[in-house]
Amino acid sequence: MPIKNKILSILIISLLLFTGCKNDDYIEEQSENSGLVQKSGGSSYTLCGKSILKFNTLDQVQNTHRNLYNNYYTAGEDLDVLIAYEMSKGLYSLRKKEEDMDEGIIPDDPDFDTFDYTFDTIFESMLNQDGMIIIEDYLYLWSDGCVVVRVKPANCKNYEELLSLHELVKRGQLKDSELSYYVNNVGVEMINICDDPRYDFESISETGVDVDNSHDYSGDDREMGCGYESVISYEILEHNGDDKIIKLKINAYSISPIGIDPTYFTYLDNSDTFTSVTIKENSLGLGEMLWPENFGYVGEWFVVEIDYSTMDTTPIANFRLYGFVSLLTPNGCDDTDTLDVNLECPIGISKKPVDADSGLWEFSVEGIDHLTESYSIEWTFAGDGIATTLIVYDASGANNIFPTPCESRSFGVSAFISSSESICKNQLSTSINSGGYCSRSNISEASPKGVKHGGKRVRCKIKVKRRADIFGGETICKNKIKNRKKAIKSINSSGGLLQISGLDCIPVDITTIMPPISQDSETKKKLVQKENAGFARVDLTNPYSVNFTISTGYTHTLSYYYPCSE
Repeated sequence: MPIKNKILSILIISLLLFTGCKNDDYIEEQSENSGLVQKSGGSSYTLCGKSILKFNTLDQVQNTHRNLYNNYYTAGEDLDVLIAYEMSKGLYSLRKKEEDMDEGIIPDDPDFDTFDYTFDTIFESMLNQDGMIIIEDYLYLWSDGCVVVRVKPANCKNYEELLSLHELVKRGQLKDSELSYYVNNVGVEMINICDDPRYDFESISETGVDVDNSHDYSGDDREMGCGYESVISYEILEHNGDDKIIKLKINAYSISPIGIDPTYFTYLDNSDTFTSVTIKENSLGLGEMLWPENFGYVGEWFVVEIDYSTMDTTPIANFRLYGFVSLLTPNGCDDTDTLDVNLECPIGISKKPVDADSGLWEFSVEGIDHLTESYSIEWTFAGDGIATTLIVYDASGANNIFPTPCESRSFGVSAFISSSESICKNQLSTSINSGGYCSRSNISEASPKGVKHGGKRVRCKIKVKRRADIFGGETICKNKIKNRKKAIKSINSSGGLLQISGLDCIPVDITTIMPPISQDSETKKKLVQKENAGFARVDLTNPYSVNFTISTGYTHTLSYYYPCSE
């Protein structure tokens, strides 16, 4: 197409997109001291001098993505559709920034990679050059992993805070104390976009499923398949029932990928209901401090003293452990566990994972040290259709090996205390998850950054992603190669994938799901392969591999070289 006609066609598409989306994207201007400036036309914004999209609701983001998705694929994956949208919004997008580096218009940054932010071709044209977007009152920094971060209000100060947070992550210099600053002082929040279908814009567009945006999916219990789980536990150090003061040690544990240290934040969600809450000791070696409202303690353990003497209702302490690994990376993953302790009757089960691979867990009963007569504890552990019962005669603990099915599942644990003495509670219960720690249904791998072929960037990435149940719950396998040099690109997979059958995993040939593909034209800048693998997982002990080739001499093979969890 002649350059003059091509530019004209982009302008026409731009005008149509702008006209069609104007009502969806119109946002009221914010206060003048926020740093957010509304351009003429009503739908374009700059923040800290950088263009950015702003949406009033998640519905608007979903609808815009759906419109772009339909237009792009109806036009045969015509990049002009995305270029026209960016022009209509005055947006300098992730896609455009990468293109300008490739064309030498701006200096090349070998560490910049759109794959770090999103694997979604459409969303590359909705995120700005720094991977940010404004939704409702929040400024979001996106990531292609399961965890993105957000903060409000969307002002210039918070924009700079998110940039500095991301820079620390990229340099591997993010310490717990710095992360505590971002969470407790700046107000940064983590959002799990693998668990929450409202943020899976690609699946919404592909399936046509409407998501209930009024529902908070963050509390839904779902096995994500990215190899990380949080476990919160407690010990009773002192308890004065007359003065109504209790001292607890709160421990954070996890099942996480070998060699990757997790980060923990523990919250006392109802701290403001007690007379006082004081952190007496902690794993970071910080001094004694009162528990601030909405505070999250970052670290593996702390000792807390709770005074509930002025409460006229049942004093229940609601602890919440939020843990994560690899924040703001394509393999970022998080999990939440909760612990409710009745301070008047703090008897309960404490649990600890010992060896995730074998399914070994350790349990004990807290709150019965005051018993002076002999007693017994009857432990019952749920299994693969068969419950195991163990009777012990002290509170020191009991171990059990649970089944390790292909996909992690929940198993119940109960304890019945038999004693001649009166106790406030003798029937206890909890649950644990076991299985799936050497397989994944959410994982990705990419080729090295900074590599060029034919003078242009070349990037390859493979990814498996388990969709939310509302979209069917299946695993999607996706391969992509990008290079702006005219040539034929090809993708060829080999090896096996695990498909879930009950509690077992059955190996299948990956080529039955993802056969070899090649482009039919030298002009397309990317080749994407995406297939529904059903209910499947990647076997980390024997992962499949994907070979990418370009007809002008480039070849690269990727596989999932990622550790199991323990």
